[in-house]
Order: sequence, then C-alpha cells, then structure tokens
Amino acid sequence: MRYIFLSVFAVLNLFLLLEIAPRVTPQGTDIRNDIRYIYQDGHDIANGINPYQKIHGSNMRENQKYSTYFPGFFLFAAATVRLGFDDLGKFLELWRPLSILIHLSVGLIILMLFMDKGWLVAGIFSSLFYLYNRFTLSVMGSGQIDLLAILFLILALRKGNPYWFGVSLAVKQVAIFVVPLYLLVSRTGENFKEQLLSIFKLGLKVAVIPVLCSLPFIVHDAKAFIMSILFSATRSAGGLATRLRAKSVDHIMEWEGLLARLPMLAMMGLVAYLCYQRKLGLYSSTFIIFWVFVCFNSVLLTQYIVWGVAFLPLVLLEKREV
Repeated sequence: MRYIFLSVFAVLNLFLLLEIAPRVTPQGTDIRNDIRYIYQDGHDIANGINPYQKIHGSNMRENQKYSTYFPGFFLFAAATVRLGFDDLGKFLELWRPLSILIHLSVGLIILMLFMDKGWLVAGIFSSLFYLYNRFTLSVMGSGQIDLLAILFLILALRKGNPYWFGVSLAVKQVAIFVVPLYLLVSRTGENFKEQLLSIFKLGLKVAVIPVLCSLPFIVHDAKAFIMSILFSATRSAGGLATRLRAKSVDHIMEWEGLLARLPMLAMMGLVAYLCYQRKLGLYSSTFIIFWVFVCFNSVLLTQYIVWGVAFLPLVLLEKREV
C-alpha cells in the first residue's frame, strides 16, 4: 500500500511539475545563471582543458565565473559532451527534465522520511511545501545544481551514509558546513579517544569521493584548484543581498576576507557546540546551520535559500527526540 501511494503521489506531482516547469524555465540557451558556466567547465574538461586555471591572476575578490565547486558535476557535464551533448542547447535538453526528476525525488524522500514514522499527513504537507515553494521552483526552473546536491545530502542523513554525503560535496560543497555537525552527532564510543577515532573514520569516508574526483586537477595544478575552491570564502559581498537591501553585518561594516566571515563562523561554532552536547539533532542543526549561512554569509543568492527551505519541514521529525 505504501508503494502504491508513493507511486500515485509521484505521478500526480510529476504531471503538475511538467506544467509548471516551462513557466519558470528560461527558454533557449540565452541564460545567464551558473548552469551555462558549469556546462562550459565540463566542455573544457572533455577537451583536455583544466577549468580551474581560470583563477590565475585573480584578485580573489571579484567574481569572473571561476570554477569554485568540486568537480563532480563538471565531470558529469564532460561525460555528456563525450556522449554527443556537445553544445549548451543539447545539454539543456537533457538537464532540464533531469532537474524536474531530481526536484521530485527530493520531495518523495521527504515524504518517505515522515512515512517511516507513520506521520502521513505531516509528510504530505512537508513534501508539498518543498516541491511548490517559490525558492525551489525558481532553482528547478533555472537549472541550478543545488537540488542535486541537496538530494544526496538528504539521502546521506536518512541512511547515515557518509559516502552519499561525499557525493553531495562533490556536486556542490555547500554541505561542507554540515560536516562537523554530522561527525559530532554521529560519533560513537564510550570515551573521548574512541569518539575522536570514530569522527576521524567518518571524516575520511565523507572526504573520499570529493578527493578522488579532485585528485587529477590537484595533480595538474594544485595552486589553481585551491585558489578556486577558496574563492567563495574571499569574494566580495554582493548578489541578491544588495538587490534586496538586506546586507549582511560584514557588508555593512565593510569587512573583507576572513574577517567578513567571522560572524557566520562564530554562529556556526555555537551550533556545533550544541551538537557536541547532543542538544540538537541532525535535522534541526542542519536546518539552523543553513539559515545561519543565508543570514550571515557575505553573498546571498536565491539558490542558497533553498538549502534552508529543504530542511525546514524536517525539523518536525525530531520533535519527539530533542
């Protein structure tokens, strides 16, 4: 009965999303969001070019569409180029329907998490809340890759699987902020030494997939790779924050570099401490950490908000445990 219900729910929502998607999706290839540049990075890899080398000569402040993610999705895009999707138009014909399926899959997993506890109505609400709120619809329509990274993160937390966590990081490393929480909440052992060892082992399992994906680029040009990954931590404030007139405290104070990130890191440190004391569960702490990221990060973009939105209903899952 469970799987029949899930199948009907999936089919009904797929039809609705197929109606919605063309209304929120930019038509043609004249798009200016990250998917254009992510595909180009994959295209470069397919043609033997290291996309991370674009960072050379950067002042590490102004964004010139550098390759700031781990290469998991770049490698996927490169594979599609080799399979014949050798221009942006062809790639988008593949990626746009996949984005809808990924979006629906996240909604279904959220529903299943609640059904695992026997909370069907709460699950339906939570799934629909995720599927049809303005932020996730916007990201789904734009073709951004955040929903894919969120899918693997929720899978990782549902199954307690550190390798899925690593896949999420390999796609887009926003979940890096959740890694300390995951390690602290998931640690085992009766004493500090045993707990430290379990954290170390879990950390290695989380890191193995993004490291393996990145290794060829590190070997080829370690400086370019490190600079590209660190750029997100040093870039100047801007983006949606300024358009909304909702500047972060560092932007108001005109702080730059690491100093600009200290308010966010301090808030995240407090959340990590609560996890260490087991005062917060994993879903609750993940939800809080993403909203700290949204509210305190120097740069605010629409797709960042989706990470917090996806975990908002999951806080309900811990209402009996925490």
